[in-house]
Amino acid sequence: MVTIARHSHPITLLWLLLALSTSASADFQAYVDRSTVTLGETFELLIKSDTKTNSSPDLEPLQADFEVLSQSQSSSISVVNGEFSQVSQWSLTLMAKRSGRLTIPPISIGPYSTQPVPLRVVETVNTADEPNDVYIETETTPDSPYVQAQVIHTLRIYRRVQMSNGSLNELNINKGDAIVERLGEDKNYEQTVNGHRYHVLERRWAIFPQVSGPLQIAPLLLQAQIPGNSSRSRLPGFFSRDLRTIRRHSKATTLDVQPIPDTYKEANWLPARQLIINEIWSNGKDAFIQGQPVTRTISILAEGLTSGQLPELDVAEVDELRVYPEIPSLKNMLSKDGIRGLRQQKTAIIPNNSGEYLLPAIHISWWDTETKQKQVATLPARTIRVKPSAASPVLGPAAETLTPLSGISETTQEFPAAAIEAPLVTGPWRWVSLLLALGWAGSLAFGGYYLRRKPTISEITEPPVNVNAQQARGALKSACQAHQLSAARAALIDWVKARWPEKPPTLATLIQQVGSASLAEAIQAMDASGYADGAGDWDGTTLWDGFSAATAKASEPSDQNDAFSDLFRLQSGG
Repeated sequence: MVTIARHSHPITLLWLLLALSTSASADFQAYVDRSTVTLGETFELLIKSDTKTNSSPDLEPLQADFEVLSQSQSSSISVVNGEFSQVSQWSLTLMAKRSGRLTIPPISIGPYSTQPVPLRVVETVNTADEPNDVYIETETTPDSPYVQAQVIHTLRIYRRVQMSNGSLNELNINKGDAIVERLGEDKNYEQTVNGHRYHVLERRWAIFPQVSGPLQIAPLLLQAQIPGNSSRSRLPGFFSRDLRTIRRHSKATTLDVQPIPDTYKEANWLPARQLIINEIWSNGKDAFIQGQPVTRTISILAEGLTSGQLPELDVAEVDELRVYPEIPSLKNMLSKDGIRGLRQQKTAIIPNNSGEYLLPAIHISWWDTETKQKQVATLPARTIRVKPSAASPVLGPAAETLTPLSGISETTQEFPAAAIEAPLVTGPWRWVSLLLALGWAGSLAFGGYYLRRKPTISEITEPPVNVNAQQARGALKSACQAHQLSAARAALIDWVKARWPEKPPTLATLIQQVGSASLAEAIQAMDASGYADGAGDWDGTTLWDGFSAATAKASEPSDQNDAFSDLFRLQSGG
């Protein structure tokens, strides 16, 4: 028996080792939810241990071919026939880094290791036989653009299932230099592909290359969650999750950016699909009246250029026409073909005299990106005919004057009708009357000398108003009623210069010295609007109301609350 025992000991030891190996393999195992996955989709790896352990699996071997997106752990304890058992599970969400036939390597925990698990990873394809739940595509036109010309880059996301928690990275340029502008909101529609109905989300960008040469657009990455496919799972209910994470990459796009053609010699490089220039007149191009402002609006509209790329207008000056340009208005509009840039230049024109005046033509050279030829947009020359003002006064004291300001009273001499109609005096009283008249004239001469030597505010008469002051007042009224900021400001300055020709105050002085709060605020608001983006929305009603009220109040006898008295004292040195 001893001999038998001695001979049987190696056999017993071998069976014992096999039993321990089988037990270890059964106690620590790894599973995947499916054997074939699509590149960019997540799958689940479950590691299960029937042996009590306080350690965690070593996941380092997974890093070579897989990305671990998330992991969780759970354990359960059960009692069967008085015996306790514990099961520990680790659930890993993985994503393959490449396609092909891969292997999930053994995972170790303490003295135990899992068996290798084979996995097939396929590229993202979309066919009638194997439609994808989600896929993306990009389109770029043109592929050989000119420098600073518009390129449209379009992304389309196709999905057959519900998608949640979606995220998309920003569009980036890997190589080269470009300005990127997103084109409006995303579009949603449906489309049939290979007999399958897809919901499509479309997003577009406008790209403007800044240098010639290669321009590489980086791939776009979509990450989202879609419902899990439990029907394809080979694992128990632990893997029947509601959502699974997917990733979809677009391909990198490389463009060959062309330089400015050698045949294009113009100062402004304007590559566009179309460029036009036109004009609009506030008076309908007809009624031009001396001294009255008219607004000319010149617009440049270009397909495929931003408003910032459009050039400033070089409008030649014309004698006898005062020109007051406003701040240009720049606007970018979105169309089905990309960005449409609009530049508008409003100019107030005030004719000094009647007659005919020639406004020269305006030419803008640009490059047609479709025909690859130079084009010229032209605004034809125009002759305007200015009529004399119906209220044009004659130069001199007989001209119609403005309402006098308070403290600047006009001295008028009225003769009684009886004196005008009285018969000629004869006899001795004739010489008496002559002596009295001479004395009266001498008194006037002395008084005039005294007044010139020591003038006072209440005794100074308003100087005669020339034709420019009256025209400026009319121009101010017309500009305010038409809400033309530049023309109103120019007319107000002209009026001030006409009223105080030797030492005209500035608008800043008017604001500081004028006694009317409403007029001061209106002038200040006008000046502030001239430098604001919304200068085109200026309302001239407040300025004209304040100006007309102040000048009307100036005709009242009292000099209290006079809108211009302080200003007049300042100009007069009083």
